[in-house]
Amino acid sequence: MKNSTIKLLSETEKAAAFGRDGTISVMKHVTQPELRRELDQIRREYAQVCNSARNTLTQLGHRSGKNPQSVKMMCRTAIDAQLNRKGDPSKAAGMMIQGCTMGNVELLKALHNNSAAAPYAKEIANRAIAQQEHGIEVMKEYL
Repeated sequence: MKNSTIKLLSETEKAAAFGRDGTISVMKHVTQPELRRELDQIRREYAQVCNSARNTLTQLGHRSGKNPQSVKMMCRTAIDAQLNRKGDPSKAAGMMIQGCTMGNVELLKALHNNSAAAPYAKEIANRAIAQQEHGIEVMKEYL
């Protein structure tokens, strides 16, 4: 159970950190105040989930893993390339929806692959999934 718990928490932390970093990259290209506020709220929610998973891993005596710089750089470069061409809100919202969807797929796989994880780890992962689903709904308004 402990191994499944650590794996699930690690995947949740990684997904939330990736979502937070991706959201920050998207925000750099958005000028519309209302959309920037929504993106900042999404970023804060990602940070909360990331911190919950990281703190729980620490309490379990496990060192949290960070996304490699190369992955962050590839994500940032891809976002910059897409939004520099079209810095419009619809394009930014579409990228956020794609990112949230990909994150949910990965988290759902992690939940299924770590079904023996502790309930508190599943709760954090499910909170991340719900947060991303909410983000998708909010971003639909900007398409």
